[in-house]
Amino acid sequence: MSTPNEDSWIQVAEFKSSSQLDDIEQFLNQHNIEHQWHKNANSYSLWLRSEDDARRVYEFLDNSWPLSVLAFLKTQSAKTSRSLFSLIPITLSILLLCSLIFLLDWLQFQAVYDYLMFAPLADINQTHQWWRLFTPALMHAGIFHIVFNMLWTWELGARIEYSLGTRNCLLIVVISGVFSNLLQYAVSGSVYFLGYSGVVYAYLGFLWIYGKSNNAKILQLPDRTYYFMFIWLALGVFGLIDWLLPGNAKVANGAHVGGWVMGMVLAKLYIGFDKRSARPPSAGA
Repeated sequence: MSTPNEDSWIQVAEFKSSSQLDDIEQFLNQHNIEHQWHKNANSYSLWLRSEDDARRVYEFLDNSWPLSVLAFLKTQSAKTSRSLFSLIPITLSILLLCSLIFLLDWLQFQAVYDYLMFAPLADINQTHQWWRLFTPALMHAGIFHIVFNMLWTWELGARIEYSLGTRNCLLIVVISGVFSNLLQYAVSGSVYFLGYSGVVYAYLGFLWIYGKSNNAKILQLPDRTYYFMFIWLALGVFGLIDWLLPGNAKVANGAHVGGWVMGMVLAKLYIGFDKRSARPPSAGA
């Protein structure tokens, strides 16, 4: 299929999988919207005749289940003429920062880990190195560890940041990161733990609670996602995953549980703020 003439057609969206096209094609035909599909090397692009038709399609996509976070964000990027980084700067920065720290560790820059490891509050009160309460979340112990956490960061963090904004996402990341690290230290008594999974579970807990009060499709996850992550959490708590880890490595169950709980707490607080801001002002005396 040839690419439509750009002078008379507008490219409005791009999709990675053909399975995403059926619902869109049905919508286009039902509303008699003239369109063309162009098959690229690894995707399908949708072309329309007019800006009015493009707006109708964008509204449909906004209210449709986003099968792919990337496809959804690319659609929003095209719709708003904003870059992907401007839509989710915190999520992308976390992905880059964790990857960089992991690379430095792989290159045996041990000083980086020494500078970022957790420290007890008594020590931090003397050194004033407060970043250590959070920065263990940015470090990872192996390729499976970082890939697992970064995939979930993209899948969950991007949804939250796009929907709630960068400032709110940053608050969730920092608060849940610090809380999960403190709880992990409290239950283990060791400063040797690392990984972003505490924040990942906070993302999950937040979406679980907040998604029930907000019908935005980008905030909805299939039940199987929650089932999988809860089973993974339970396997860790009961020590079954520890059998698969090398040496004396242990799963940071305190961080996982702490992240999940804090995510739910923050969701409840956010719902409360939503209700307060939606409440009509009371009449003056």
